[in-house]
Amino acid sequence: MKKNTVISILTCFIFIFTFSLKTQAIETQDNDTPDFETQALSEHIAGVVTGYTGSTIGHGGASYPNEQYMTVAVHQKSTSNHDPIFPFDSTILTKNALYVEGYGNKTIFKVTDTGDLNRKRDLYWFDVYFGLKNATNDKNANEFGEKNKNIAYTAY
Repeated sequence: MKKNTVISILTCFIFIFTFSLKTQAIETQDNDTPDFETQALSEHIAGVVTGYTGSTIGHGGASYPNEQYMTVAVHQKSTSNHDPIFPFDSTILTKNALYVEGYGNKTIFKVTDTGDLNRKRDLYWFDVYFGLKNATNDKNANEFGEKNKNIAYTAY
């Protein structure tokens, strides 16, 4: 009788121990899996970075409004796929600060719009939003213009 009880207890102990380790391993694996939404997606060189003015509602719609000096437009994936090359609300972090007229030095921007729909610029170009169209913002965007060339950045 004692022998059967000991075997039963040992069997239960081994069963519980075995499955609790597997559960622990699975939980650890899930916690260690990278969250690709927060990881760096890619590093690029923008052949040119430009500035633009216009509506606060761009191609990202009301969910991703344009904000003066804070947001950018990027290319669409293709002429038939109108999604941006980086998802809306992605962050662009430039390796070196850009001097943004009317604001100062800036390295962090959010993707809220798409532009250059005829693809005249290189694929990784981006366009800084300078605010609503008016004389001051137009002047600042034009001065920012095409002086920023070969800008290294990470999109994530």
